[in-house]
Amino acid sequence: MSEVTKQVWLVKYCLKGGITRHAVVGGIDKKYIRVEDHCAYYVLGRDCFVARADAVAAAEQMRTKRLASLRKSIRKLEKMQFGEGE
Repeated sequence: MSEVTKQVWLVKYCLKGGITRHAVVGGIDKKYIRVEDHCAYYVLGRDCFVARADAVAAAEQMRTKRLASLRKSIRKLEKMQFGEGE
């Protein structure tokens, strides 16, 4: 990523608040990005993306994994039975 890029799409918290666009603060490292209004650093290509299309694809993958996890939890809860003596 070059110094020309001034914004990134943050997907780390997309399942709670959606994909958000943020301005880049300070220098741009090849791997880590710091965005305005956040004190943490984010990993480029995992937590944030330069292209919105890449961010959408990553968010969709996160959503799919989360749904699979929830389905597994539901199956586990459905198998639970509480009876007398337990």
